[in-house]
Amino acid sequence: MQKYKYEKVLTKKANEYIKVLGENYIIADIQNDSIREFSIKVELMDVTKNGDITIYYSPKRDEYKIVVTGHEGYKDKLVSFFTGAGGEKEWIYKDKGIEIDVDGSFRNEKTAYAFIIRKDGKEIKSGSGLVEGGEIEGGRQIAGELMAAVEAIKWCSENKIKEVRLYYDYNGIRKWALGEWKAKKSVSQNYQKEMKKYDVKILFVKIKSHTGAKWNELVDKLAEQAINYD
Repeated sequence: MQKYKYEKVLTKKANEYIKVLGENYIIADIQNDSIREFSIKVELMDVTKNGDITIYYSPKRDEYKIVVTGHEGYKDKLVSFFTGAGGEKEWIYKDKGIEIDVDGSFRNEKTAYAFIIRKDGKEIKSGSGLVEGGEIEGGRQIAGELMAAVEAIKWCSENKIKEVRLYYDYNGIRKWALGEWKAKKSVSQNYQKEMKKYDVKILFVKIKSHTGAKWNELVDKLAEQAINYD
């Protein structure tokens, strides 16, 4: 008999994780009496690797995340193995306030951009299109990602939105906008210039592409469609 409502879901995910660890020669098991309403703990059987591994579940989002404390020298690997166990749907998005995902695509000598803007987790605006050849200057997909950020922030400014979280997978989105990278080509120089025009506070959030993050995957498809439909 289940003591907790989500015990079955948590146990299943923990066992999937333990299986992946075993495939990588790490012996682990579910920690005794560690199951709670929204969490479960996994322990490594090698006692020299001291620390805690906790898997959390959000029924509202149907998503998991893992928190590893201790296990010095192993932490990054333990987290990456969780991704291998299908735990990549971590709590990336807050579903609060204004959030934006941007992406670019390059194929068949065409560069496209796309963005999706949400408010409290619900889409309120999306946009996509092709980048004119003169604005690419060898940037290809990068030029698309930069334009996506500019177009999204421009829309927010025009609609009197003052603060956003912008999710990106290419470092230049943040570093050129904040002046942390020197803009050497016109494509990055124009990006810096455009981003400074708008009075919008941006919290830049770096994520990995193609890891199952819902909005990142959707904006990627939107950019690809812009090329296909041209």
